[in-house]
Amino acid sequence: MNDILVIDKGIALTKIAKVRHNKIQSLFVNNHFNESRQDQIYIGQVIDIVKNLKAVFIDYGTDKKGMLHLKDIPKIYQKINIGMRLPVQVVKEQHGDKGDRLTGFITFTGAYFVCLVAEQDVAISKKIDDMQIRDKLYNLISQRTNKKIGFIVRTEAQFADEKKLQAELQYLTNKAENLRNTYLSLAKGTHFKSENVSYSKWLVNQKFTSNEITILCNNAVELEEVLKFINSSMPYLTVNKTLYEPTTSVFNLIGVGKDFQECVSPKIWLKNGGNIVIEHTEAMTIIDVNSAKAVIKKNPKQSILQLNKLAIEETIFQCIKRNLAGIIILDLVEIEDIETKELLYDYAKEVILKYDKKRMNCYKITEIGLLQFTRSRSYKPLNECLLETFYHMGLRQQIPNLGYILYQIEDKLRPILEQNSHKYIKINVNNKLNDFFSQNDIVDKFKEVYNIEILVSQANDLGNLSYKINYH
Repeated sequence: MNDILVIDKGIALTKIAKVRHNKIQSLFVNNHFNESRQDQIYIGQVIDIVKNLKAVFIDYGTDKKGMLHLKDIPKIYQKINIGMRLPVQVVKEQHGDKGDRLTGFITFTGAYFVCLVAEQDVAISKKIDDMQIRDKLYNLISQRTNKKIGFIVRTEAQFADEKKLQAELQYLTNKAENLRNTYLSLAKGTHFKSENVSYSKWLVNQKFTSNEITILCNNAVELEEVLKFINSSMPYLTVNKTLYEPTTSVFNLIGVGKDFQECVSPKIWLKNGGNIVIEHTEAMTIIDVNSAKAVIKKNPKQSILQLNKLAIEETIFQCIKRNLAGIIILDLVEIEDIETKELLYDYAKEVILKYDKKRMNCYKITEIGLLQFTRSRSYKPLNECLLETFYHMGLRQQIPNLGYILYQIEDKLRPILEQNSHKYIKINVNNKLNDFFSQNDIVDKFKEVYNIEILVSQANDLGNLSYKINYH
């Protein structure tokens, strides 16, 4: 069965999932009101040079100034002065009072190559050990770019034919030259979009089961842009496509709507009746394993082993689907002997090797039964896209952010809009949501996307609710 790429675009969110066997295998969510800056390219201006930190601070159009270490400034920019403009890329999106970590070494990622805009060297993956193939790839890059732009050759390049390699080299070279030729004419803070598809890097990094995929989408413009991107950067893919109306929830249509909701829920049930509970803190993600409804009386040791195995497997899947990164601690159910710890540790390594070997690592289980994972950050985690943190009575809590609340409203309205059975819809909202609707012209966007008039009014009697929908 070919992989299905599901693209569901609405006013609040664009959700993209790779679906296999009616299950979400990988997920990317773009909150239109809380967009990720990770890997994005901006035109920055030096506003301060701090010699003690060996860094400069860059104004690139956001509220907080980004930090750029001197070692991350390419030699082509020579002497750095206050007021100087240069392109920068976000390598670590920060939260709270800190500004983002930036680099001047801009990269564009393809299926077979990584383009190094400000460099000239060629590096080839060590996993390509055939010298003839290495020489062929090196010569191909040298002839195509005249050594004016640097490249990293990815492992997958050794299996691609020359036509595909040349096409991607040309595509990446054009993007690099476009940035080089235009950045000085662009204003400070300009977001340099090399693609109209916000999830292009995520898409390139997907491992599809074959060279044929099916795309299901509910937005004509989005579908057109995705097809353009695939044709230019992933031409080896054969695409079957279906376009639905904007009122269609494509995730619900193919039966993965609940799977998406599960990716936001803190509690995940396991096949044997146990569960894991996911809690996000500022420093790490903590996951607790509970026996819950699992039967462990007949053979306790074997039952607990099975429970912990299921928890490890589900934890790794949830990390992939939720884009979790950093330190992840899994608190396993009681393990008494060293042999069982080693067995579970080996099992975790096997699952990682199969599903997420490039980004995830695990470490030996501690004396108190903690299994630690680390995972590199490539995209904004789902909880950061959809939730906001607040403190109540000293306790850290997370609730849906305004963009996600708008998505929940939109998701409830879509079936009604599809039936076109109501003359108008009235939504009572609290003060905070009312301001959000007003500042972002949400009523006009509903009319533009769904051709429906909605009436939004502030109400002070909603209690703990953010909104209430009335149909007429």
